[in-house]
Amino acid sequence: MPANSATDRYLRTAAARLGIQLAYWDVAGSLRPASPEAVRAVLEALDVDPAAPPPPVEPVAVAWGGRLRLRVRTNCQHAGCWVRSEDGQEAAWWRLPLVPRGGGVQLLSIPQTLPFGVHEARVELEGESHGCVVLSAPSRLSAGRGGWGVFAPVYALWSHPDQPVGDFADLAELAGWVAAHGGELLSTLPLLPVFPHDPSPYRPISRGIPAPQLAQAHGIPACRDLRITGRSAGAGGGPASAGVISRPRPCPGMTRRTEL
Repeated sequence: MPANSATDRYLRTAAARLGIQLAYWDVAGSLRPASPEAVRAVLEALDVDPAAPPPPVEPVAVAWGGRLRLRVRTNCQHAGCWVRSEDGQEAAWWRLPLVPRGGGVQLLSIPQTLPFGVHEARVELEGESHGCVVLSAPSRLSAGRGGWGVFAPVYALWSHPDQPVGDFADLAELAGWVAAHGGELLSTLPLLPVFPHDPSPYRPISRGIPAPQLAQAHGIPACRDLRITGRSAGAGGGPASAGVISRPRPCPGMTRRTEL
């Protein structure tokens, strides 16, 4: 988009009206404003026409601390409001006063504190109903008490001399150790099955089953003779590869769904 100060101001005004962030501070302390191209792309992604007038009621509003204050665009002095909380409870107010805020915007305050959650609201302005999704959230979270935990990838927890990586039994043993010493958290990498050619746990084959390669092979009867055969020559006489696993017979227990 060619540089044009009038167009730039127009896009930024439309974006600001929708609550789109137009700048940020980087790690070096410099203010980085969004380019007109970025602003236009965000507006298009939101399916918003910058030339269209703003809606009378915000489509999404946040009720910090459960206190709902809606910005509405109207010339009337009163409005009605109906709220249905996510647990199905309903409340309605039919003549709430509007407080002018300038620029054709007025503030509608709900006299009742809403429970935390996602709620549905409708505002009646001059005989027309306008919907709004309300996100009721605490304005501040309690600090809580301190605690500690451990992060460890399962592959680094091996305890059996014949296994190349750790397994779920090793993870359970570590969890017991952490709990016995007063820890409250055990974190690890995703425990999902992966493709042999792409072993990243962040690109799993399935999210519905645990990784069979992390099952305790020596505890499965069909796999008790699973063993490491040592190093083998690479393809085409290349470098040898370490830790080749030999399975003299199939291991059905390694492929069935496992309940953790």
